[in-house]
Amino acid sequence: MAGGIDSERGAALLLAECMSVTEHARNTLRRSFCAACWDEFFLYEKMGRRAIVSAGNTSEAEIWSHPTHNPQKTGFQRDASLWQELEDSVLEVLPPSGIGETERSIIMKNMGMEEKTIDTKRIYEGRILNLRVDKVLLPNGRESFREVVEHHGAVCVVPITAEGMVYMVRQFRYPFNETVLEIPAGKLDPGEQIWDAANRELEEEIGQKAAELIYIGDVRPSVAYLTEVIHMFMARGLTPTRQHLDEDEFLEVETYSLDALTDMILENKITDSKTIAALLKAKLLLDREKERKQED
Repeated sequence: MAGGIDSERGAALLLAECMSVTEHARNTLRRSFCAACWDEFFLYEKMGRRAIVSAGNTSEAEIWSHPTHNPQKTGFQRDASLWQELEDSVLEVLPPSGIGETERSIIMKNMGMEEKTIDTKRIYEGRILNLRVDKVLLPNGRESFREVVEHHGAVCVVPITAEGMVYMVRQFRYPFNETVLEIPAGKLDPGEQIWDAANRELEEEIGQKAAELIYIGDVRPSVAYLTEVIHMFMARGLTPTRQHLDEDEFLEVETYSLDALTDMILENKITDSKTIAALLKAKLLLDREKERKQED
């Protein structure tokens, strides 16, 4: 085996090569690939020859020539020349350390990972969320089911005072039967723009208005089954107005320094995903802003 390359790198080399082969070869590979794990067999076709590479728990990748091309032999025979051909042609695609997340994502993209919806069944229609079950066609040609919770989206805000303090809210969360420390947040009303929703939640929950509202990205709380997207903001230039909570909303307003909140995240005292993402993003942005000012 050329170079004694380990199994994961061997599979990566083989898959990377598939970015430049024929559509037929790519489709053949797609049908035989299992995205759930790397210890499957990957089928490759090049210049009329077929090979299989095992990316299992072996110390090096094993390349075999397909028996249908050599009827005098039974089973799979190692083909070192084909391995050398593959290695030479795609070695520059990957870094010396082997496959990384970037290379893996490129390989997956070119193999085709999209799941196509065959059928949809509506299970529940609620005030806040809906539930459906979809039958899907997988990249390997098999069928499966996906349970999807639909949500219209939400906003959350990191409100920072001139002194660097952050307004937080503590409220009871029924699903976990406990009080949770969070940043101000709320779901989008039908047709509402995210900037309007952020300003509305600030005033409703903590009684503040912001002179500066900065969009800092979005977070998807659970990409496996939930369509909710939460848009994150940082608010500055705060001035007090009047808090007006919803009739079914009960919370306490507290303030903390951003450094204290970062420590609380590390100590697992803050576990709400949107709060963690928004606070850490805000801290990074503010630290970089401070560094730029010092450089100027």
